[in-house]
Amino acid sequence: MQEVRFEAFGEPVKYNEACVATPQRLISSRVMLAGTGLFWSLVVVIVAARAIYFVRSMIADATARNVSLKVAELLRFDERRLQDVEESFGSAKAVAQELGVDLQLPNTVPTQVRRCEFIEDGSAFVSWDGDLHPCYFLWHRFQCHLAGLVKGVQPWTFGNVANRGILDTWNADEWRSFRGDVTAYDFPFCYDCNLAMCDYVADGDFEQDCHISKVPCAACLWFTGPFQCLR
Repeated sequence: MQEVRFEAFGEPVKYNEACVATPQRLISSRVMLAGTGLFWSLVVVIVAARAIYFVRSMIADATARNVSLKVAELLRFDERRLQDVEESFGSAKAVAQELGVDLQLPNTVPTQVRRCEFIEDGSAFVSWDGDLHPCYFLWHRFQCHLAGLVKGVQPWTFGNVANRGILDTWNADEWRSFRGDVTAYDFPFCYDCNLAMCDYVADGDFEQDCHISKVPCAACLWFTGPFQCLR
């Protein structure tokens, strides 16, 4: 029975007595192995160089279009899972339409087009202790999660109904200024930022974001679409 061996590129080599090792054959074999190793090393370098060029071109194109791009998040993106969610949402919408139900579903990914319906619609939230808050995002302490990112939130309070009426508090300079800052919509898009969550917005002790905005709305999941409750 003949023993079959394979050379470096996968071609079968039949072993026979003529293949008995000699110094010349050993040298030739080692040279070929070294050459093969060099060849595959060059292939890896070329593929890596092309990948780097592609990523840099993608980043440059995104920058030219004024689009923020988080490359690491793109590489981890689970497109199949997103497709499954969108198919489930599509089925739910079809059933709701048949039953005459007005079904409002969230975005499957955050959008860069921001709109605060709480502020735009003139909302005010009164918590159990009478404190007044501008929206559902800022009425209590919690953490929200998206794509591996964690955002801490602290309540944002403008007064208490025991001390001043809702209408007077609503028309006070502090709350009016807050509404104006929100509807200016000058916020960073945290979920595509390569530094997210940075210490500007990650913790609940908010002072300002990287756009120097004094309102803590940049990472709001109602603001960017994934949350829909109470809207």
